[in-house]
Amino acid sequence: MKQYLAVCGIAIIAVAMIGTTMMTYLASYAVEKPSKPSQAEPAVIAASDENVYVVWGNNDTANNNSEVMFRASVDGGQTYGDKVNLSNSSGSNSTDFDVQATIDNVIVSWWETNQTSTEPVIVFSGDRGATFGPIMRLASNGTIGGSLR
Repeated sequence: MKQYLAVCGIAIIAVAMIGTTMMTYLASYAVEKPSKPSQAEPAVIAASDENVYVVWGNNDTANNNSEVMFRASVDGGQTYGDKVNLSNSSGSNSTDFDVQATIDNVIVSWWETNQTSTEPVIVFSGDRGATFGPIMRLASNGTIGGSLR
């Protein structure tokens, strides 16, 4: 029994390592190569079913601020939709991003920082990242009730 459990444990670790390598490959395929040193934050990935969501930082924008970029795949990472600038903020930097997903829902969070404030924000999609609602400023809006579908 101990040998069986040891073999199962090794198999689980191997699958986890392969999964991590595959997700790293999928993320590198979905994002553009950083051109400026300030883009040091790694891409963040969330997956649910065949859906893969990638979020990364980019400061090669017209306003030259750090922005939060997003791409979605609905076929297990084989293809990706267009990149979307989720933060699109002039006058502030968008950093420390994260993404979470459940079936059809995607939530992306980050921090908006300017010369006078640092504020946590989120955006929500209920259609696998095809569209997002407005940016919700958590510090200004207080507690946001509700649950994921």
